[in-house]
Amino acid sequence: MQEKLAIAGSGTIAAGLAAVAAPHGEVLLWARSTASAERVKAAVAKHCEKLPELNGCADSVRVVTDLETLA
Repeated sequence: MQEKLAIAGSGTIAAGLAAVAAPHGEVLLWARSTASAERVKAAVAKHCEKLPELNGCADSVRVVTDLETLA
């Protein structure tokens, strides 16, 4: 069974956690607003580009703005 990781937050630490966890399964990342969602998507992509072992990991991260989605 593949697990999902849900992260409530869209800051620097949340983006880093999402990038590191993404190669291991689906990651849901909650952002408070659409603007925060766009910023954290870019931050996750930047983290994934920096390390070869994370290459392409941004595709496994889904950023949501509805907190109920994490349930």
